[in-house]
Amino acid sequence: MIYSRMFAALGATLAVLFALVLVLWGAALVRAISVLAAAMPELARELNLTQLAALGAALGLCLTVYGLGEAQRRFHVDWLTKAGISAGGLLVVVSGALLFSGLREVQSQLAGLTIDVAQAAQPEAVRRLVSVGVQRMTVGYFTLFSAAILLAIGVWKLFWTYPQSEANARSTFWTSALTLGILSALSFGLMFYWAAGNGYTAFHQAATAAPQGDLVPHLNRLLTKSQAGAVCLFLSGLILAITGLGFRTVNIPDS
Repeated sequence: MIYSRMFAALGATLAVLFALVLVLWGAALVRAISVLAAAMPELARELNLTQLAALGAALGLCLTVYGLGEAQRRFHVDWLTKAGISAGGLLVVVSGALLFSGLREVQSQLAGLTIDVAQAAQPEAVRRLVSVGVQRMTVGYFTLFSAAILLAIGVWKLFWTYPQSEANARSTFWTSALTLGILSALSFGLMFYWAAGNGYTAFHQAATAAPQGDLVPHLNRLLTKSQAGAVCLFLSGLILAITGLGFRTVNIPDS
């Protein structure tokens, strides 16, 4: 029964580390738009770090969902642990919503800049769009980082919690919820990984002086896949919040 806590603790710790990497370099998904105006030599490295961090954060969330789902059947927790895990899950939900809204706004503005691919987008307009997009992405990533810290604190407190005598049977609802949470977290990582791959392709095409008309489809696919990943992150956070609320609290006897 200790394995559930170990899985959850390992997952939350990984989520903290890789969410920090996303805070520092994950906005490369939006910086890739800068290839429409100027070359950014450091972009390829940042996109590679984003791919690694997205997969790492997704793995961490998968382990956290699974570990908490198992621990929920075996442990009674104090209200602070329950609140921490639930609040962490809700912050993941907020993070997904912030990332989705920011990416959607960037894509709509990009469509306005490149509505006529025969006319090059103005560098100043591209830089302004990238600046706004980076700010929104950073806020979303920082919210994810804060959520991972709350989850880690709540999960690590489980090591000071005594298990119940027997594990409760898992209902069909919880089996379905945990499966959805794990698949959503995994999909988040894969979507961000593939999105960064589209940015990498646009970067290399820009390095060979390809016309803007060839770059725009890759950038649109990058933003579309990123938005899908943000929706998956939203769903995985919702499952984490529900799982946290599903923990039963310790009954303190009257003195």
